[in-house]
Amino acid sequence: MGCVESLYSLVLFSVVLILAMSTNVNSGGEKLASVDFEIFGNVQGRWYTEDQGKRLGVNGWVKNTREGTVVGQVQGSHDKVNEMKVCLSKVGGPSSRIDHVEFSNERDIPKLEIHGFGIRYCQSSDKAQQQQISTLRPAPKELVASQLLRCLICPVIFISSQF
Repeated sequence: MGCVESLYSLVLFSVVLILAMSTNVNSGGEKLASVDFEIFGNVQGRWYTEDQGKRLGVNGWVKNTREGTVVGQVQGSHDKVNEMKVCLSKVGGPSSRIDHVEFSNERDIPKLEIHGFGIRYCQSSDKAQQQQISTLRPAPKELVASQLLRCLICPVIFISSQF
């Protein structure tokens, strides 16, 4: 096998590997899910929700609204997202009172759109704007995959142009 064929094989293998890494199945073989939530009651303790998210190993965000609710998004394996939904519905900070929780936009996702779990801060009183999901930094795996693909394709184009 010549140099060009070896390089093409390496590129093909790398592309297959990158595609496999970007499916909606995480390394444990579990499908990924995402859900938005809004918690009603005396619930202005975001730190408690952040701690729960980190403890369960889900990704997402949480923030207070000017209306006195807490909104956010959770992403991760279906099992972990469902476990977090139970926590959001039943468990709050020491001085909180959860009246009810609304879950929306529940869906399967091909890959994690959020890395880590954190608190966001709200400056607007527009409820629709508060719930809008902003663009977040991609998970590190995506950065590595895109950089790897870019590094592998450039030499192939150069070598191909030499023949």
